[in-house]
Amino acid sequence: MKVFILISLFFSFTITSQNLQTVYTQGGSKYYDYAAEIKADIKEYGEELGFSTCLMSDDAEVSASSFLKSQGSNSYRPNNMLDYNPLTAWVEGKSGYGIGQEITFEGGIPNMILNGYQKSVSSYYNNSRVKTFKVFYNGRALCYLRLKDRMGEQSFDLPINAWKGYLVFEIIDVYPGKKWKDTAISQFSRRGCCFSTDTTIGVETLKTIEQLDKSESIDIIDEDLNTLDTANVLDYYEINHSRLIEISTKEYSIKVTPDHPMYFENYGFTSLTKILLKEKLSSYEDLLGSLNVMIWDKDKKETTFVPVTQLKEMKGDFKTYTITKLSKGKNYFANGFLQKIYVD
Repeated sequence: MKVFILISLFFSFTITSQNLQTVYTQGGSKYYDYAAEIKADIKEYGEELGFSTCLMSDDAEVSASSFLKSQGSNSYRPNNMLDYNPLTAWVEGKSGYGIGQEITFEGGIPNMILNGYQKSVSSYYNNSRVKTFKVFYNGRALCYLRLKDRMGEQSFDLPINAWKGYLVFEIIDVYPGKKWKDTAISQFSRRGCCFSTDTTIGVETLKTIEQLDKSESIDIIDEDLNTLDTANVLDYYEINHSRLIEISTKEYSIKVTPDHPMYFENYGFTSLTKILLKEKLSSYEDLLGSLNVMIWDKDKKETTFVPVTQLKEMKGDFKTYTITKLSKGKNYFANGFLQKIYVD
């Protein structure tokens, strides 16, 4: 009887594990030189621009089941994964490849990762990189996360409608390093302020983000939302996402990530995901009829709130952009909707 129970439990666990969804990351490149990019930014602008991020996960706390002892001035502690510095990394501290080691997040939920030790190309390939995580959300197995063996940013969207929670990433499989077994992760963050490539920027002169050259001027509006002005685009980034929400009004529509902040009446600058959680609703469509968003009224030449008429969720592999730095101001318009830069 005991043998039968044990076999049944094992079989049940196996079936449950096999039924877990596998989420695949998007993006990444074979070679990426962050050190050279940072030097170029400092030379041209006097500061680093290349690794800015939306301020959507500053409240996250990270820990790990182990970490490698510091070597000279190089630290490998878990907080390296949240320092917005691609040249640092967490490195697990157990013998072997770190199979079974865990990274725990409490607070903001990440959706972007820099796999491996991205200090340099040689550091990346000489150390081991994560191939597969098993992800747990609030104590329950959620999915498997399959990473590419690629440098640069890889994005992913976990199958949950939440931006905060308790997440555990358990290392299941790795890409072995050429020299060392130590497995590393350079960065986790949350990138949520993104819109699709067909989005037009401005109110008077309209250009898609792909048509904009860095240092080109765009229309902006002051903090009081009264006076139009222009500012130069200093930086923007590109990242792939697997989920977008198409927000439509009678006159405008825009495709954005679920965490993209828009200016909603009675809510201020916030995302649809946060509103959904605040109102304890289960579907984006449940917001229709009570949700108003700020747009640019072309006839009156002023900002105004109008009803959201449609919310359509889209799944696939979408190339997205967001502006991360302007020469002045933070408010601009995309497809007629008021936007705000959420970066340091």
